[in-house]
Amino acid sequence: MTTFNQAQYDDLAVKSKDVYAQTKYDILGSYLADRPAMRILNVGCGSGDLSIRLAQLGHNVSGIDVEPAYIRLANDNVERIATRSRCSIAVLDRGLPIRRPVRLHRLHRRPRAHRRRSPRLAKMVDLLYPGGLLLITVPADPCLFGYHDEQLR
Repeated sequence: MTTFNQAQYDDLAVKSKDVYAQTKYDILGSYLADRPAMRILNVGCGSGDLSIRLAQLGHNVSGIDVEPAYIRLANDNVERIATRSRCSIAVLDRGLPIRRPVRLHRLHRRPRAHRRRSPRLAKMVDLLYPGGLLLITVPADPCLFGYHDEQLR
């Protein structure tokens, strides 16, 4: 099953120059900067830029994505950094494994009528160790959509 999208690939190829993406990575990095080294799973790692940034902060990062072309791009980017031993990138071809249920601290609240159960979110939560963090980034408003978001509308 291929999930290749040329617009997404083109966007990922220039992600290191995307001000919105880099600002988002700065915010996540500052949130995690003072924490002791963590094991981080970056689901949908794309170009690997966020994984690289977190590895440079001292965290051990595994990045996964379903599209082999994106993984090749991410691995090319990882090869250029000094902390590549802290960062591994791989194709996820069989879905997220489920281990056990854990508590999820809600990052924001929505009215009950607007809540939907996402099987992908549930699987990511299942990968967490007790007390682990799940950080999810999405544009807060359509005016913040980048090239990638616009192409995938």
